[in-house]
Amino acid sequence: MSAEVSNQENDNIGNIRTAARAAISESRSNYIRQRFDEAAGDCKTTWRATNDVLHRGRRTYHSDDECRLLSSKFATFFVDKLHRVQRTVADRLMQSPAFDLPNEPPVIPPPSRLFYFAPVTVSEVRKLLTPVVLKSSLLDVLSSALLHSSADVFAPIIAHMANLSFSEGCFPATFKTAQVLPLLKKPGLDKEAMNNYRPISNLTTISKLLERLVLSKFRPHLTQSPSFSHLQSA
Repeated sequence: MSAEVSNQENDNIGNIRTAARAAISESRSNYIRQRFDEAAGDCKTTWRATNDVLHRGRRTYHSDDECRLLSSKFATFFVDKLHRVQRTVADRLMQSPAFDLPNEPPVIPPPSRLFYFAPVTVSEVRKLLTPVVLKSSLLDVLSSALLHSSADVFAPIIAHMANLSFSEGCFPATFKTAQVLPLLKKPGLDKEAMNNYRPISNLTTISKLLERLVLSKFRPHLTQSPSFSHLQSA
């Protein structure tokens, strides 16, 4: 009896795996089809979409040792740059004249305290998933296109995950990992000079959704605070 149950479980797992592969393949096909549909009638856009899909002319492939060495160089450069910025700011603060503060600072009423985030609803998550397809990351296990097309399935899962994170006061460590891409600040700059690059962190789609959910709960409290400036630009 146990052998029959085990075989049935294996069959179910195999069916689920096959369905997941089919869904991912269909999502990729839909994405490629959408790119070419949007470029219909425009030769320049069609060629750009073709090069993007085939990964032509944009990437230089290196050996594993070269990749490790290049990553180490970028990491060392950006860490040293942060230390230089810290030292520069500290030195300038020490050299700047002291500000004359008024004898009686303005009285600002104490802000209200925020003890917890209100629970996330499934409809709130669905609104984030359905309007547009979010930008994907290479770290994503599930593509953003799949999350978008199956919003009714994933919205309850993401809402439950967000509420667990809110109640426990813990952001999942897995979603703190980012793909850091060094991009040239301007076209035509020397590619060998590290200071011509800026690091761009590409987080996973789920982490971006959690950030937006936190912001939607935090923004009302922030804007209602007496310390919040109405002239704040961002």
